[in-house]
Amino acid sequence: MDLGWDKHVDATNLFIPNWFATERGTKISVVVDCLTHTPELILAASVPDGQKIRLIGAIDGGVQGCRRMSVFGAVLDFPRDMPGVVDLLLTDSTSVFAHGLRPVKEMVRLVELCAGAACSSVGLSSAGFSHVASVEWRAPFVQLHRSLHPGVPVIEGDINDPECIRDLMKQVDPPFCLMSGIACQPYSSGGSQSGSEDVRSNTLPATLKACYLCQSPLLIIECVTQARTNNFVKAQVQMLETLGYTLTEVSLKLEDQWVARRYRWWLVAAHASLGPISLPSWPLSPKLHVRDLMPFVKQWPDDVMHELMLTQHEIQQFTLDGSALRKYVTQLDGKLPTCLHAWGSQASACPCGCRQQQFSANLIQQRGIYAQLLPVQVPDGHPCYRHFHPCELALLNAMPPPAGWMSTDRPDLKLCLCAIGQLASPLQSLWVGACVLSQVHRVLNMPVTDPLDLLQEFKRDLFVCARDMFPNLPAPVSADLWVHLQHPDNTEVRVLVQANSTLGDLCKAEASLTHQCLHGQWCDASSGAPLDQSDLVAGRCLRMMTGVDASLDSVRLCPNELSCAADLTGDVDSMDLSSGLSSPCAVPLPSSLVTHPVDSTPDTLSGVLHLSGVQLASLIPPLVTEVQTGLMLHQTLARLESRLAILQNEGPAMGDDELTLHAESIVRMSGRSDVGFLDPLLATGWLQLGSPDKVKDWMAQCPGISTIASAVLFEGHWIPVVWTDGLTEVHVSIWEHQDFAVDFLCPLHGMISQAWGKPRFSVACSRRTFSKECCGSAVIAFFAHRFLARDLPKTCEELLELHIELKTSFEAALRAATEVPKPWCWGLGQPDVLLLVSALLQTHGVPPAQVAVRAKLVLQSLGRNEVQKAVVGVAPWKSLKALANQQSPPLQLVLPDELAQVSAAKSGPKPKRSNNGQKLQPTRPAELDPAKLEVDHGTFCLEDDTPVGQIQFASVGPLSTGVALANYQEALPFLQAGKYVTPSGLSLLVLQPPVDFQTALPWSTVRFAARCSANHEPMLLSGILVQLGHKMISLFRARNLPALLAVEVACAKVTVFRDQWDGSWEDFAAKPVKHILQLLPGLQTCRAGAACSCVSWHPTEDQTHDALLDVYRRQFFTEAGRPVKWERAESFSVMIRYIKGLEMQVLGLSGQHGLYIEPKTEDGMKPSSEFQVIWLPQTDFQGATHKAKCQVHCLGLARTGRRFGLRVPVAHFQETFTNVKPDAVFLAPGSRRLFVCGPWPYGSDRRSLAKILKGGGWECRPLQPQSHVPGGLMWSIQAVTDPPSNVLTMQHGQVVISARDGMSGLSEPGHQVVGQAKTVQLCLASDAVVPTPTGAKGVKEYQRIGSTPTEITVVRRHHWRLWRKPTEAIPSPRGGHPFFSTRP
Repeated sequence: MDLGWDKHVDATNLFIPNWFATERGTKISVVVDCLTHTPELILAASVPDGQKIRLIGAIDGGVQGCRRMSVFGAVLDFPRDMPGVVDLLLTDSTSVFAHGLRPVKEMVRLVELCAGAACSSVGLSSAGFSHVASVEWRAPFVQLHRSLHPGVPVIEGDINDPECIRDLMKQVDPPFCLMSGIACQPYSSGGSQSGSEDVRSNTLPATLKACYLCQSPLLIIECVTQARTNNFVKAQVQMLETLGYTLTEVSLKLEDQWVARRYRWWLVAAHASLGPISLPSWPLSPKLHVRDLMPFVKQWPDDVMHELMLTQHEIQQFTLDGSALRKYVTQLDGKLPTCLHAWGSQASACPCGCRQQQFSANLIQQRGIYAQLLPVQVPDGHPCYRHFHPCELALLNAMPPPAGWMSTDRPDLKLCLCAIGQLASPLQSLWVGACVLSQVHRVLNMPVTDPLDLLQEFKRDLFVCARDMFPNLPAPVSADLWVHLQHPDNTEVRVLVQANSTLGDLCKAEASLTHQCLHGQWCDASSGAPLDQSDLVAGRCLRMMTGVDASLDSVRLCPNELSCAADLTGDVDSMDLSSGLSSPCAVPLPSSLVTHPVDSTPDTLSGVLHLSGVQLASLIPPLVTEVQTGLMLHQTLARLESRLAILQNEGPAMGDDELTLHAESIVRMSGRSDVGFLDPLLATGWLQLGSPDKVKDWMAQCPGISTIASAVLFEGHWIPVVWTDGLTEVHVSIWEHQDFAVDFLCPLHGMISQAWGKPRFSVACSRRTFSKECCGSAVIAFFAHRFLARDLPKTCEELLELHIELKTSFEAALRAATEVPKPWCWGLGQPDVLLLVSALLQTHGVPPAQVAVRAKLVLQSLGRNEVQKAVVGVAPWKSLKALANQQSPPLQLVLPDELAQVSAAKSGPKPKRSNNGQKLQPTRPAELDPAKLEVDHGTFCLEDDTPVGQIQFASVGPLSTGVALANYQEALPFLQAGKYVTPSGLSLLVLQPPVDFQTALPWSTVRFAARCSANHEPMLLSGILVQLGHKMISLFRARNLPALLAVEVACAKVTVFRDQWDGSWEDFAAKPVKHILQLLPGLQTCRAGAACSCVSWHPTEDQTHDALLDVYRRQFFTEAGRPVKWERAESFSVMIRYIKGLEMQVLGLSGQHGLYIEPKTEDGMKPSSEFQVIWLPQTDFQGATHKAKCQVHCLGLARTGRRFGLRVPVAHFQETFTNVKPDAVFLAPGSRRLFVCGPWPYGSDRRSLAKILKGGGWECRPLQPQSHVPGGLMWSIQAVTDPPSNVLTMQHGQVVISARDGMSGLSEPGHQVVGQAKTVQLCLASDAVVPTPTGAKGVKEYQRIGSTPTEITVVRRHHWRLWRKPTEAIPSPRGGHPFFSTRP
C-alpha cells in the first residue's frame, strides 16, 4: 500500500477560529494570553494567532492574576468602534481556567482520553505518571472502568464536545498530561481503511483540540502503524508544531518483548522547554511463546466455562466459510496473533454497543472470521472449544489480570474481551512513559530511572501473575486415551477419547461439532494398515491416506513412536572398547533416518552427483540461525542411490549428515544426559549471524545440559568444539591442526557464554602436527576422546584408517534405512597449500632449488586463503596467474630466464602467441551491490500507470515482467545484443554506468529511491533504465498529489565584525541573530496589507510564507577563521535563506554597522556566480566606502579579514573593474586555473607580460616567476580559459604554455548515492570505497577496498553531506624486486 494511502487532506486549523467569518453570538472556546485588566474587562491575545481580544465580564480575582487562560463557551462579539478587535462576553455558562506555575509532581498527572478500560494507564502509572481521570463515551466501558480503577473518576462524554473537556478541567486542575488511544478502524488493515472519510477519525483532531484547551505539557497518542503514514493523520499532527510542541514517534512490536503480536505507533508531543523526547526502540528480548505464560488450558468454574464455551450458533458462524474449528486453535508454542475488539462477539452484537448485530454471512464468506479458540477437555472425549477468558487474554497482552474479573461479582466477560481487544498494551505504554519521564527528570536535575529496569520489573510482575493463575500443571491424562490425528492439510490434532472409542465414534463426533464428515480412508500411521469404522482408536496415531499412500506398503513413523528403526552394525555392548576407536556408529539409528519408500523421494542431489570432495567442500552452506529452519532442512530427503554415489566421490570430505550421525551416536553411547549435540548448520550460522537469544532458544529445547558438542564449518574445514558450563566461566575445548587459527570462533564462544549467564570463557586448544585433511573424522575422534575416553589418533595413518571405518559404517547405515536426509554441506580440511604451490611452480619452470622460497613468497604476497582457493580449483595455474596479475605491480611467478630455459628444453617450434589483445571492457567498478538493494513495488510503472515490481537479475527472460537491478558488467550482454527480450514490460536498471554508455535499446537516466536489504533504510540512487520489453517502463510520477509550493530563494552568509559593531559585543553575543535581523528590516514580514508603509516585506494573499525562510550555521570566529567562544571572537557569521526578490535590497545593506553579506548558491556551499567582488588592497573602510559611492553598479561592500572590496553584478564586473583599477589586469569570472609560461627574459614584469599575452587573445593574470630555465624565467599564470595557442613566437625566442593543474580534464561524477552512511556501507560491493573516520575531529577519509572509488553522498548529523573521492596515486616499488614486474 502507498505510504500516503489516504487522500491528501488540508488540516483545518484546530486552534485558530475564523474570527471575522464567524457569526456574532457564537460560543467560542479558546486559549488567551492576558496583558492587563480592569474591573470590567481583560485585554488579551489569542493563542497562537495573536488576535486582539477583550474579555468582558466578571472573572474570579485569583484567575485574573494568571497570564494564560482557557476560556470555554464565551459569546463572540465585535465592537463597532474598534475594527480588528474581538470581544468575548463572559456569561453564566462561561468557564475560565487559569494556567499557573505548578510543581513537577502535578505536571506528571495523567488523564486518558478514549480510555476504554484504561489499560495504557496501567503501564504509564508504573513508569511514574499519576492516573487522575479518564474520559470514555460508551456507557458499558464507563462502568467497566469504574470497576477496574475505583479511585479514578471517569467522565462519560464525547471528546469532540468542548463541554466534555470543560467538565474534565473542572474535575482536574491543569496542568496534566494526556494519553489518547485514537480510533484505529479508519486506518487498520482489518478495519474500514476509509481514513478521514470514516467518522471515527474525528478522535484525532478532538484529542489535539483537548491538548490545546488544557495546555497539556505532554500528549501521548497510540494507534495502528498504518496511521503513521496517513496524510490526514500527518496533517493533523503537524498542527501541534504551531503551538510549539516537539514531536517524536516510534513503532513498537509487542512480540519483541512478550508472547502476543501487537504492532503499534506511538507519538509524543512535548512542551518546547522539554525538547524533543528521545523514543528509542526497545531491545529485543528472548523469544517467549504462549506456553511460557499459559502452560496448559485452564479449567475455570462451571459458570465461567458456560459463558465462554462456543454455542451451537457460534459453531455454525465459525464454519460458515468452510473452515474447521481446529483452524482457530491457539498454538501454545507460538506467538498469539493480534487480538481484536470483536473477539468473543463475532456471532452476536458487540457488548460495548458499537455493533448492534453479528457479522454478516457475506462478510464471513469473503473474509472469514479472525479468532483464536482454546480446546476444552470434556468427559465424553468430544472435541469442544471456548473463547479466551479475559484474564488469560490480558496476561498474554502484558496487562496484569484484574482480580475482579475472576470473582463471583465479575463484569460481563464478553465485554472484558472487547476491552482487551482494543487495548494499548501496558508494556508498550510503560516503555514510552519511562523514556519520556527519564528525559523530564534529566532536564529538571531529578534522579533518573533506566526505562529498561522498569520494563524488566513490570515483566517480572506479569510472570508472578502467570504463576498465580496457573499454579500447578494438571495430572497428565494417560497416553492410552489420546488419539493423534494427521489431516491431509498438515494439520495435527490430539483428541481425548474413551478406551472403547472407535473410528466411527470419532467421525460422528467430528461431524456433530463441525458439520463436516471425516471423508477418506484412515490408517494407522505406524503400520500403514487401513482402519475400519469399528477399529479402536485410543492410544493410536491416525493419518488420512492419500493416493500415493494407498499404493505404499510402509509409511512414515509417527513422531511419538520413533525409536529404533534399524541396527546398523551390531549391538553396542558387544563392541571392543579396549582398543583404538572403531566405528562409533554401531548404535540404533537416530530419528532422522526413518522408514519410507525410496521411489517416492525426489532426487534432490542430482546437481552435485558429479562433484568431487574438493568441489563439494567448496559449496556454500545454507545460513541457518533458527532452530525451526534447521529442522525443516533436515526433513528434506534424498535418494539412497544418489547419497551412496556422492559418498564414493567424497574422498577425505565428510558431509554434515554423516558427521551428525556419528556424533549423535557417540553422545548416546556415553550415556550422559547432560551432553547435547548442536546441529553443525546452526553452529556455523550463529558464527556469522547469531545472537545469545537464539542460543537460549536452542537451550530451552534441551533442558539440563551443561556440555555442548558441535562442529563449525569454516572455509570447507570442520572444527570440533566442546563447551562446558563451569562455575564462573565457560570452558572451551578444541582439537585442531597447528597451522589453523581458531580465534575467529570467539564470537560464538561469547554467545554461548551469555546464554549460560557466564561473564567470560577460556579456550584450551590441543594442537596436532599431522593430517590437515579428513577433518570430519578428526571431529569424531575428538568427540570419542572426550565422551568415550578413546585415544586420539597419533599419526596420519591412524586418522585415515578411522576415516575409512566411518565411511563404511555410514554406508551400512544408509543401506539399512530407506529414508535418507539430504546433506547440506561438506568439510574437507585444508590441503598443504605450500606443497601444492611448490609443485605448480616447479612444473612451470621454477628450479627445484628455488621452489620452496618462491612458494613462500607467493603465499606471503597473495595471501594463504586466496592461494588455496586458486590451487584447489579446476584450473589451478590459470587461477594462480590471474591472482598474481591482480597485484599492483603484478607478481611475477616465473622469471623470464626461467621461462626461456623451459622453452629451450622443449622440442618443436615455440607456441605462437596470439596477437589479439585482451578485450577490454568498461572498468568502472560497481560501488553498490545490486543484490543488496530493494525497490518498492510501484516505484516503476507501465505506460498506463500499472505498477511493476522488482525482479531478480537471474529471472530476466521472455516470461518475466518488472525491473531488475544490475551493474554494468551484468547488463553488458543485453546492451550489446540491442534486442528486445519480451513483448511485455521488462527493464534493466543499470547502476554506476560508464560515461560512454551506448546501446541500441531505448534508455533513460533516472533518479530513484531504493532500500538496503539489511536494514531497510532508503537511499537515492542514479542509474540508466534500459528497456528490454516492448511495453515501456518508467518512473512512477504521482498525479493525484498536490505539487510542492516552493518559492525562488536566495542564500547568503551574514558576518558581523566586532571592530565595526556599534553596540556592546556582550549584548550582541547574547542574541546575535536578533540583532542582525533588526539591521535587515526587509527580511521581517508584515501582513498588514499593501496599504502599510513600513519597511518590512508585505506578502500578497497567496503568499503564506515569510520573507526569512531559514537560519543556520551560527558561529563565532577568530580573525584567523577558527571557531571560538564569543569572548575571544572577532566576528560572528550565520547563514540565512530568504526570498530571491529581496536579494538586491539585502545586499545593499552590506557594509553598514559592521554587517557584511556574501551571496551564496542555494545550497549555501559556494559563492553565488551572479556577483563578483573587486578587492581593494591597502584600502581602509573609509576609502572603500568612498569608492562604493562613486560606482553606480556597486551593490555594497565586501570584507574578509582586514581587506575590503566592492560587490557588483557579474554583468557589470568588467566595467566597474576598469573604473576602479584601470592599471590592473582584468580576469573574467570563472574557475581559476594555473599555467606555466616561459621562458621570459629576466627583466620582464607582470604588466608587460599581461599586455603581450592579452594582445595574443588570452585574458590572463601573471602571478610571479616560478623557476629559471636556460633562456629566462618560467612564470606562473592565472587564467579562466585555455590559451589560443600553447606556443608563442617572440623576438627573444619561442614561449611555451602548459597547464599546471592536473585536474583540469576531470569532471565531477554524475552518479551519486544519497543515504545514511551506515546504510551505504551495508550496500557496498566488495570492491567499494567507504569513508572511515580518522583523527579526533571526525574528519572522514576514504579507505580503499578495491578499484577506483566513486562519489557517495551520505547523511551525517542530520545534514546531506557529499563525500568526494581523493586522488590516489599508486606507489611504484623502490629498488625493484626480482619477482615484481611493471607491466603497463
